[in-house]
Parts: sequence; structure tokens; C-alpha cells
Amino acid sequence: MSGQEFISFCCSSTMQLPLIMDSNDICTSDTGIIDYFIQYMKTKYKINIVAWEPSSCAYPNYMFLGGDRGILAYISFRYIHSPSSITPDDISWKSKEVLKTVRVASSQLDRPVFYVYLINTADRIGIFFETDEQIRDRWLSTDFSSDIYTPVTAEMGDFQNLLSILLDLKRNSVKVS
Repeated sequence: MSGQEFISFCCSSTMQLPLIMDSNDICTSDTGIIDYFIQYMKTKYKINIVAWEPSSCAYPNYMFLGGDRGILAYISFRYIHSPSSITPDDISWKSKEVLKTVRVASSQLDRPVFYVYLINTADRIGIFFETDEQIRDRWLSTDFSSDIYTPVTAEMGDFQNLLSILLDLKRNSVKVS
């Protein structure tokens, strides 16, 4: 499956897991897949996501811009690919990195941050996300103290949820709080 086919498949509202994923066909370029996703969103939904050089390593590398070029949200992408089943190690982050971004988003960025996971594994294919607010709420409610942060995939939103939120942000030019 090519990068474009992967993104089109993930963004389809009728997507179903293929019966067999040939490991030779799995897309492996993180940047390429992210670029295909950004192009797809721009072409199909006129959603403008751009890469930028942040002034702080705590800032995500992508911004979602409104029609007036104002920043509506920040996005951090992860492409996870494997010919086998997804494991917690595949989607885990160093807690310090995530906590720093969540803290900075709240105090400096004043915009929501979306953590978008483009997942291409033998047992899970799709686009999923969580927000900095979800992460912060989970940490506060569980007194999180581990060195590794592993998202709860069952609690993540899917592509349709993400699309709906981004289109609302674009339409209303308001930030999610």
C-alpha cells in the first residue's frame, strides 16, 4: 500500500481492516506519510496544516492555520508502522517530553495541541488522536508518575472525530479550551 493509498484508506468513512497486510507493502517513511496526510486534508477539506520551526523544543512541529493565517491549534504527529501487532512500546513517549509540551500548551501557546497517531500495523490501521487536555486530565486523575507515557488507545478519537473538531475550529475560528 502506497503512502497515498494508506492515507486515503484511513480517511475513508467505510474503512475496514484488510484481510492480509503484506509486510513489503507497508509504508515506512514518517515524513512522507505525514506529508500525504497534510496534502489530503488541504485538498479534500481545505484544512491548512503547516510545518514550522518552533522556538522551543516543547512546541509541536506543526500548526493548523485558519483562513486569516492565525494559529488555531498545534499538532504533533507520530507514524507507527509494523508488520506485527501494535504494542504499548510502539506508541509510548518519554513522559518528560509530553509533560513539557502539555505544560507549555497551557501556559504559552494558548491553543489546543493534538497528538495525532497514524497507525499502520497488522492489527490496527487508522488515524487516531488525543489532546493535551485529555493527557492533562488523565495525569491529574491518576497521579501519573511513570517515566513513560503510553496513550490509552481505547480512549483516543478517530479520524472522523479529528476532522469534525478541526472543521469546527476553522469555521468558528475559536480555540478549544
